[in-house]
Order: sequence, then structure tokens, then C-alpha cells
Amino acid sequence: YSDGFVELNGIRGIDFKGKYTTQISEAQVQNFRIRAQRTGFMELDDRYDGLVSDLPSATTTIVLNGVKKSVYRRFDYPKSILQFEELFDALLKSQRWDPVEEVQD
Repeated sequence: YSDGFVELNGIRGIDFKGKYTTQISEAQVQNFRIRAQRTGFMELDDRYDGLVSDLPSATTTIVLNGVKKSVYRRFDYPKSILQFEELFDALLKSQRWDPVEEVQD
């Protein structure tokens, strides 16, 4: 969100399983805005999938200028989305995440 509030819903393939929240700085929010614009995230299709079910998938959602955009990706997606997701990976490692609802394996 534009105020720096971040929600994470980890399901599989991630160290954080369950729902978590954190707060990021204005500089970090601006970095997400810039990267989203550079990768054309808001113009991507909502879904990249195919006739496969044994590949990992991810859904990335951001709110930019009051507009919410989600992209589900599993197969045949633009590689630029991976560069955008690297910001989220870095955020996972750099922030303290507060559990809202933890899920046990």
C-alpha cells in the first residue's frame, strides 16, 4: 500500500507460512513504484498459466496510485516479473514480519 503497509500470505515454497505484516519506509515504497513502472507490472496480464500443474506458482499483488493489480504466474510469463519479485525477496530477508496467522507444516 502507498503508506508502506505490506501483507504476506505464504502458502508453499517460502519460509513464512501463513499471514504476516510489516511496515516499510517511504524510500522502499518509492523503489517498488519505480520498479513496477519499469517492468510494466500494471500492464501485465492477470494470469500466466498453461496445461501444467507440477510447476511452482506465485501471485504478486501491489496497490499503485490506488489501483490494485494481481498477477498469477506459473507458466509462459514475461521474465521481467521475476526482476520485480526480487524486491519482494529482498524485503522478506530485511524486514521484521509480524505474524497474523501462522500455519504449521
